[in-house]
Amino acid sequence: MLEPAVIVLRLMQYLGAMVLMGSSLFFVYALPGVGAGSAAETPWARKLLAAGGALLAVAAALSVPGQAGVLTGSLAEGLKPETLSAVVTGMDLGKAAILRTVLAALAGVLVLVLKPSRTSWTLTAALGTLATASFAWMGHGAASEGPSAPFHLVSDILHSWAAAVWVGA
Repeated sequence: MLEPAVIVLRLMQYLGAMVLMGSSLFFVYALPGVGAGSAAETPWARKLLAAGGALLAVAAALSVPGQAGVLTGSLAEGLKPETLSAVVTGMDLGKAAILRTVLAALAGVLVLVLKPSRTSWTLTAALGTLATASFAWMGHGAASEGPSAPFHLVSDILHSWAAAVWVGA
């Protein structure tokens, strides 16, 4: 039962990160900076990015106990402080999830606090780009060993970025 929940949480994280990165970049490169047709004049732009940040932050935070439960075989064991601590401090996927949570929360706050502009979209895109890159530490790119490991990791990061730019736009 935990594996499907972890998969759904991962999908939610991907969607949130792709919105933060891809949609923000779309607002910068494809829309006018000011005036009619700009993202700053569109009432849904801030809501979309805030929702993407919230979705990513919540799903990333929930993925830690979910993944801990999968690793230990039960949610009760996964929720124990020592188990959660081991996942967060001893595993790259735990560290990456915490990083994504913080980046997404920061992006969400910036979207809501800053005046809509190319600068705010660029900052949001930068935070989304970092969050999207952190997915590479959850997959096979991080599992590679030997001299080709860095190339596999970079390849996964570039693949995630390309998907985020495409889907987010």
